[in-house]
Amino acid sequence: MEEYSDRAPADVAWYPMVPIRDVVIFPFTKVAFKIGRQGSVRALEQALAGDRTIFLATQHDATIDEPSPDQIYGVGTLGRILQSQKQDNGQIKVVVEGRERATTVRVENTDGAFMALVKRAPVANEDGTRLDALVQKIAQLVEQHLRLAPERDRRAANCAAKSKPFASRRCACVSVAYFG
Repeated sequence: MEEYSDRAPADVAWYPMVPIRDVVIFPFTKVAFKIGRQGSVRALEQALAGDRTIFLATQHDATIDEPSPDQIYGVGTLGRILQSQKQDNGQIKVVVEGRERATTVRVENTDGAFMALVKRAPVANEDGTRLDALVQKIAQLVEQHLRLAPERDRRAANCAAKSKPFASRRCACVSVAYFG
């Protein structure tokens, strides 16, 4: 006889959701951006009232002011709100650290704010020769770029020189941020 439970799996939970325009937020990166839409402000306030975790997903079309759930990508990032500061113009400047990838299972609009039932993405094993080769290639490209543009920040080169698994993830993120 099979047993059934009404409890959700441990990797599935509800989080306030903010649709992001023109930016993709990755795990292991810190990003500052402004929130101005009323629904997004409400979602931010819900996250701040809880454990400061928020689900961030990019809109398909940044010109749409009030996107529907089907106009937002289903894969996004669970992030932790590090800072929030209300601006004079009514917007809120937030600094968020991406923590892990997640996929929407269901999105609901509650009082103008999105709530997303998300499933955490499994963490991929980052060991192996392929990863080492990619990290080495990134290091070479960063060094080459720094020779051509020496006025740039040297942190990218220092990061690219490291080859440990955690450092390689951060290196990829720094390189993406560095090269734009």
